[in-house]
Amino acid sequence: MNIADFHNDILTATNCVVTPYQNKNCKVVTALFRGKRTFSAITEIADRVKPSYISFEDVGYPDFNFDKIISYSPVYIGLTWNGENRFGFGCDYKYGLKNEGINLVKRLTDKNIAVDTAHLSKGGFLDVIEYADKVVNSHTCFSRVYEHKRNIE
Repeated sequence: MNIADFHNDILTATNCVVTPYQNKNCKVVTALFRGKRTFSAITEIADRVKPSYISFEDVGYPDFNFDKIISYSPVYIGLTWNGENRFGFGCDYKYGLKNEGINLVKRLTDKNIAVDTAHLSKGGFLDVIEYADKVVNSHTCFSRVYEHKRNIE
């Protein structure tokens, strides 16, 4: 298993215009965070930014469209943020993925897309390890380094 921290905090909170970082020696992943945006709003940002490498955090949109998100060829996809959504539970919970979340992980695996375990519950983390072929943790530390609910034990 390869471990890397390649989460780039592009400020999408204000829907600002972002110029992707360009450098032949660096491969930067632009992570788009859901926040309070709709699926349409986040895909509009993705269309505008057009990064070389893209990921999506918290894809639990009510109007989530698998084919649309796959069209961006994301490097990885995060299922939740800290709370609950249609796919599973964030780090505020201990439960595993919901059936829809397990199915999404399997579909992402079929498309060779990594599943991001940052923000996932401990149970969700274990489910991703069981069902996904590619797993990343884009921005979480280890509990032995610093105790925090998002960190890995």
